[in-house]
Amino acid sequence: MLGIDESGAAVGRGNLRNNVAYTGTLTENMDGTDSQYNSWDLGITPSDADFQSVSTEGWDVPREADGGLPVLPHLRLAADSALIDQGVDVGLPHSGSVRISAPSKPPEVRAPPAVTRSVSPA
Repeated sequence: MLGIDESGAAVGRGNLRNNVAYTGTLTENMDGTDSQYNSWDLGITPSDADFQSVSTEGWDVPREADGGLPVLPHLRLAADSALIDQGVDVGLPHSGSVRISAPSKPPEVRAPPAVTRSVSPA
């Protein structure tokens, strides 16, 4: 969620919800970012045991017949992970329960205006 402010400085932008930071730098450029219910906000430090797999095996297999990515266990939560049901409802489909309801509904997404072109007969 890195953005640029009016002076050209790098700053954080946007709302972060239900994210998991696994290894590496947890957060950077967070000034201006609304961050809640993420692993770093909840004080949870994920380990390999929180996931079904951390292997990259299978990443090079062909896509599914419909063009979708193959379903792999990589970085999917393990059944006993401390991260399960720690997020907030953001209006997206999910399985399980969530700890708390979102404080407000997600912002409305508007489609860009339609572009029309008229052609004059020659």
